[in-house]
Amino acid sequence: MNKPTISVIMPAYNSREFIALAIQSILNQTFDDFEFIIVDDGSTDGSFDIIQQYARQDDRIVLIRQANAGASAASNRGLALARGEFVARMDHDDISLPQRFEMQVDYLRAHPECVAVGGQVLMIDSEGLPIRIYRVPQTHEEIDSNLVSTWGIFHPTMMTRLALLREIGGYSEDLLNLEDLDLYFKLGERGRLANLPDVLVHYRQHFNSICYKSRDHQTLRVQILEKASKRRGMDLVSRLEQKPAVRRTQREREARWAYEKMWAWWALESSYIVTARRHALNALKIRPMRPETWLLLWCAMRGH
Repeated sequence: MNKPTISVIMPAYNSREFIALAIQSILNQTFDDFEFIIVDDGSTDGSFDIIQQYARQDDRIVLIRQANAGASAASNRGLALARGEFVARMDHDDISLPQRFEMQVDYLRAHPECVAVGGQVLMIDSEGLPIRIYRVPQTHEEIDSNLVSTWGIFHPTMMTRLALLREIGGYSEDLLNLEDLDLYFKLGERGRLANLPDVLVHYRQHFNSICYKSRDHQTLRVQILEKASKRRGMDLVSRLEQKPAVRRTQREREARWAYEKMWAWWALESSYIVTARRHALNALKIRPMRPETWLLLWCAMRGH
């Protein structure tokens, strides 16, 4: 059996609502020399049945099922099976645009010093409505600097080199989330990171995703920065902007309101008026007594 150019690794867990769109977006790539390793991480909502249907129709899909162990463990399970020159990461609720792989393979082959390349994303909501194009820096220096406190490379846009990914030990399974941040620090210590200027992925924002369900991001980020500081012999932690703690009883409701409000403003600034109105109304339902919520709704209804 010939080795594919790309091994696509996608952990999947309880994503019945979005999984078909995610799978189809990979199968529709213009660059089609890939194996698609999907690791079902103990789904209980029928996601596995949907993945099975696709696996029966396309022999590029390699389907693995395991007891729930988390995204890092599932990614490493896929990594152990990978045979490609490159590894493309995919999330179970996002959508890759058709020329993503073609552009990334061309870039990595033209830039052997580059260890990982991502791209820009169009943020979409749970209904697939556009929120905004979120741009990340393109140069290694800017990406590496961004890693301290914000996004450097969006994980579902990443393509890297298999040999190097295995060399650094894959994903750290002791991290409940932000395992991609840890990975980028390690990769950036071996070579150059890059982002293409093009939108490669529709990046879904919803409250069932790991990103929003997980807590204590700041604590995890500090732990990762401390490890990177020791490897690099420099203090990265002092560059992190400290955020005030929120009482556990307030966290979920306050976070939902803050995100709905943020998505509405972003959509409004990008002239996605329908999206802005939807999330402004959601914010109002959560915090109807906040004056800024009513201001947001008024602006969304006006359309600017």
